[in-house]
Amino acid sequence: MKFFKTSENHALHLLVIVLCIKFIVCKNLTIGLFLPWTGSWAVGNKFAGAATVAINDINNNTNVLKNYKLFIAWKDCMCNAIQSVGKTADFQTEEFNGKKGVDVYIGPYCSDGCTPSGLLAAYFKKPMISYSCTSQDLSEKKLYPTFARTVMEARSSPITFYEKFALLMAEFRWKRITLIVSQKAAWVSLKQVVYEKLTEKGNTVEFQHFNDDNKTGFKEVLEKVKRNARIFAIFGYKSEAVRMLAEARKLDMFNGEYMFITMDFSAESSEVDEADLLEFNKTTVLSGFLDISPEQPSDHGEKYEVFINQVRNATNQYPFFSNLQPAEKVDNKAAYLYDAIYLYALAYNKTLEQGANPDNVTELMKRVFSANFTGKSGQVVIDNKGDRVPAFVVRSFKDGVSEVIYKYEPRSEEKKSFGKKIFWPGGRINPPLDQPECGFHRELCQEKDKSSQSTLIQTIAIVFVMVFIFGATAGFFYYRRKKFEKDLLGEGFFVSYDQIMSGTVNQNGKINGSLTSKAAITTALLTNAESYSMVSDSESMTDRNKLVVRFNGDHVRLKKLKKNTANMSRDILLEFKEVRELHHTNLCQVVGVCIQIPNICILNQYCSKGSLQDVLQKEEINIDKMFKMSFAADIAAGMQELHRNGIIHGRLHSNNCCIDNRWVCKITDFGMDKFRQDHFNNNEEEESEYQKYRNMLWTAPELITDIASGQRKRKTKEGDIYSYGIIMSEIVNRSDPYAENSEDLEINDIIKNVQEKKSPPFRPKIILDEDLHEHYYTLMYECWSDYPNQRPCFDKISARLKRIAGRNGGNLMDNMIKMMEKYTDHLEELVADRTKQLEDEKAKTDELLYRMLPRTVAEQLKRGELVEAESFAMVTIFFSDIVGFTSLCSISTPLQVVSLLNDLYTLFDSVISNYEVYKVETIGDAYMVVSGLPIRNKMQHAKEIGAMSLHILSAVKTFVVRHKPEQKLLVRIGLHTGPVVAGVVGTTMPRYCLFGDSVNFASRMESTGEPLRIHVSPAFKNIVEKIGGFHFEERGETFLKGKGNIKTYWLTGCDEPPRKRFYSETLVSYTPMEMVRTPPPVLRNLIKQSSPLSHRGSPVALAPQWQRTNSTRSKVETNNIASNYINKDYGKENGDMELLPLIKNNIIEA
Repeated sequence: MKFFKTSENHALHLLVIVLCIKFIVCKNLTIGLFLPWTGSWAVGNKFAGAATVAINDINNNTNVLKNYKLFIAWKDCMCNAIQSVGKTADFQTEEFNGKKGVDVYIGPYCSDGCTPSGLLAAYFKKPMISYSCTSQDLSEKKLYPTFARTVMEARSSPITFYEKFALLMAEFRWKRITLIVSQKAAWVSLKQVVYEKLTEKGNTVEFQHFNDDNKTGFKEVLEKVKRNARIFAIFGYKSEAVRMLAEARKLDMFNGEYMFITMDFSAESSEVDEADLLEFNKTTVLSGFLDISPEQPSDHGEKYEVFINQVRNATNQYPFFSNLQPAEKVDNKAAYLYDAIYLYALAYNKTLEQGANPDNVTELMKRVFSANFTGKSGQVVIDNKGDRVPAFVVRSFKDGVSEVIYKYEPRSEEKKSFGKKIFWPGGRINPPLDQPECGFHRELCQEKDKSSQSTLIQTIAIVFVMVFIFGATAGFFYYRRKKFEKDLLGEGFFVSYDQIMSGTVNQNGKINGSLTSKAAITTALLTNAESYSMVSDSESMTDRNKLVVRFNGDHVRLKKLKKNTANMSRDILLEFKEVRELHHTNLCQVVGVCIQIPNICILNQYCSKGSLQDVLQKEEINIDKMFKMSFAADIAAGMQELHRNGIIHGRLHSNNCCIDNRWVCKITDFGMDKFRQDHFNNNEEEESEYQKYRNMLWTAPELITDIASGQRKRKTKEGDIYSYGIIMSEIVNRSDPYAENSEDLEINDIIKNVQEKKSPPFRPKIILDEDLHEHYYTLMYECWSDYPNQRPCFDKISARLKRIAGRNGGNLMDNMIKMMEKYTDHLEELVADRTKQLEDEKAKTDELLYRMLPRTVAEQLKRGELVEAESFAMVTIFFSDIVGFTSLCSISTPLQVVSLLNDLYTLFDSVISNYEVYKVETIGDAYMVVSGLPIRNKMQHAKEIGAMSLHILSAVKTFVVRHKPEQKLLVRIGLHTGPVVAGVVGTTMPRYCLFGDSVNFASRMESTGEPLRIHVSPAFKNIVEKIGGFHFEERGETFLKGKGNIKTYWLTGCDEPPRKRFYSETLVSYTPMEMVRTPPPVLRNLIKQSSPLSHRGSPVALAPQWQRTNSTRSKVETNNIASNYINKDYGKENGDMELLPLIKNNIIEA
């Protein structure tokens, strides 16, 4: 090569390449290994070499961990918490391979060391993988986020263990079990999970704790639990389980009635202590029980034996130098230690491959918590809590040797069977029962005895019940048959004509009737029959009224039939039963029949308004849209009911539709065809040709053809629908069918045109009613179609009429009721509105009354009670007047004086509203206020009046007289404290007045005072000094009329700042017109007074905005403030919207 000119250069380049490769490959990772070398559980010298084997396998396989080498640094943890924590800290602070601290902790061995060391590892942000710790606390990832473990024991996986244990119990149909539990924490925690889960599934579970320190107590525990259980699960270490099994054998509990199951028995590699076997040998004790434990490394056969030999050799070499003899057993923790180191290497390498930083413990633990690989101890599956998901196996022990019976794979309910037989205790060939056949107290056998004794009784009872049911069923059907036959006879339905009371209808539509003799009734019936024969089925209203009679106290319509015989066959009786049981609002009820020759007749429900045809053709009756829609809907509903019950009318026309006194339309003359057949035949013979054609005006074309060909008239549902369509036209036109078509057409020509099925079909001419919806006419056209199959059924007709009627659907009476309900609702709303207005006015009146009188007094007066005078031992009275008021009045108009006093007293009222005081009265320029009545407030009255006086005086100093803005108002104030009597004087314009010498005293204090000063009495000063916070100035001796010379004082101030609820209503008391007329300088002073502003009891935040100087506010901002104020307080409330621009400009100028 041209790059290597000499051999020296070539060697130099090779050296550089080798060094570079070494630099790339040789990255070291140090494992901090915890071993129990000494101490209470010194077993580290029996498996330590597994770490060397694991590191050699990893370092020699670049596919496991690329570009890294693992090294061991180990320390003795002694299975001690303190030593474990200390060694963890040492691993972190010491240097290993030129680097401070280890990269991973493998261990510790015991849970006592893992729990504190795991916290420390989390603090150091280093992974810790234990090969032996089983504490359930370590699964809590909030405390141990960097902890994982490869050990497989029931104690470290309680939920998984429960699932497999429950499968085992279900396999042998055990639902009752007792748990014998060691008091050590790990076993108590496992018991709690198993107990709760089994109980939730409906199993009967009991438990009993035992103390390993007192092995003599094992016998007492077994004697106690054997009374109420047959299946036992021992939750304890191997030595404890062996001792318990030996004690059970002494108590003869391996006789085949009992069964013992141990936990993690095979997971412990320790030898059985001969002392725990009692007088038995090992093969005897370790026989006839089951063990459920995680799959053991030793279950993997020859591969595990090779691994054990490697561990044995490595343990005796560097860095452990143990002296493990060939005869000594290697602890099974060797496989878990190997898998712990291998787990770390795989997770570290996977983190690198996925582009993450493996030194970031969070990233590393993500790969640890999802690991799944085949290790020396079997399939290693780590869950999201860092726990290994074990594969559990069930072993059967016989003569000290165990065989694997079942295997439950991780995360699966599938069971793998190895074809081995279970060695049951006592030589049984099947599992023991979980309880004796007769129960623990023979309660089940007693029940069997009782049940066997009661079998005969039960059999007899069953036979008796069956016979009774059969008899009852037969009796029921017999009763129904007899009842049916009785109903056919129609008790009360068949009427004797001497039960009928004849009657007539007078001009007012009322029925007159009187009892008559049998001969008179017969004569009336014959007369009616004669008149009836002239009109057939289409009699007029006059003739119809003659047939109204009384029956059982009610008015009914009698229809005479032209029959000379009355054969009551079963078919006719069935017809009677059919119409008798038919009840519907829109069907005219058949009341009864009379079958006495020659008076054979039918009694129907009486409808006082007559037939639909009669009502429609009476011009004096106003029939609007609601009436028409109601009639159409009623007929459709009645026909719908008939067709549903299999009855076809066949003679439907407007004369067979009657109107009752509630304006409900009812269908009559239906059913009983066989009974009336003779009548129909006789009637056809007697009918005139005109009458025959007239009856066919409502007949469908296809049925007219049958009649013309000489056939008997058929009855079809489609024919009824056609007839209904013709009635719909009568309702619209209010005339007979075809009456509007042409006066020149004869009735036989009309029938002929209908029969010929012309296009368009010949039908009644319709006079359109604009009030009726167009869909009404569409429905009518469909009903009288030439093609029967195109006519809608009555179910669809009723539904469509409801949609057409909309909210006004239903019969006429229902619509009228709805209208009344609507009117009632409107009245209720009106009354409620008026009531609210009355309450509002009452509230305004009460508010006005409360302003005139104290609330308590006003309430008494409102109740009509007399208000008695009341004495008050101590109150404080305020008097004020205006100095120079008379001279000011002399240069002012009366209106200006009133405006001045209104402005001033409005200011005073706004001040006193913030104090516990009561305004008594104002007389001219005098203003009187009191505190301490009508509600007593101890000595607070003096403080309230004092503070109020100072505020009033402060407000007056800035008060502006509108018509004299340059003149200052001078107010004189006097205060006194003393007793008074208060009461209401008079009944007309009553006043609440104060009486007593204290009133005069306060008035003298005001009259002898000075302008803009507060003159107070000694009594007031003494009370206030007890309270404190006020300042006085002695005035000296002052002569008071009736009192003489008395030393008085000036009130000059107080420590309490002015109350923030102080409002000035001077500005807002102005009307819009007054604000327009007020000069800007005066308005400016008024704005300064208003801090903050209140308008009619509604505070408005105007003053704080106006307190800013105009130099710091833009014109636009000022305009917005003014507009907001005006629009909110004046424009909307006073209604003077046209003044707003003027008011706004005036405020802005101010």
